Amino acid sequence: MRGSPLFRTLMLAGGLLLVGWAMLRFGGASVERPPEDHAHPVAQTTTAVTGFAMKLSTPAESVELKDRAGRVLFRAGAADPLTGMLSLDAADPVVFVSLRWKAPMAEGLNHFAKLTLEPAGKPTLVHYFEAPGDLDDVWELPTE
Repeated sequence: MRGSPLFRTLMLAGGLLLVGWAMLRFGGASVERPPEDHAHPVAQTTTAVTGFAMKLSTPAESVELKDRAGRVLFRAGAADPLTGMLSLDAADPVVFVSLRWKAPMAEGLNHFAKLTLEPAGKPTLVHYFEAPGDLDDVWELPTE
């Protein structure tokens, strides 16, 4: 074959690219991609459902448990039982506790709250909170 070696190399490379494209396109090899939503990317989180119970030193007016994102996990009034299930983020298990007491304590005394978590397949976790007035505290749980 006559002609420029550069021209022959370009023709060969073009032919190979064309054959490769045709094999991928018509050969049944399809790559399925999930639809992408660029407007609102959502982080995938796994949740761990955990049983809980809370005991208080004196009656509370309101109890609220939240996660780091500010999502309310549990809310109770004065007469509601303080037990149930929490859905915590498994990668970042944090509980924010807010308690409003019915009556203030005497001077020099503190209110107490005991929060018990019972994660499935793991040991029971217990944490004590103490405050002279209303309680706003956080408990960062261990990740294993």
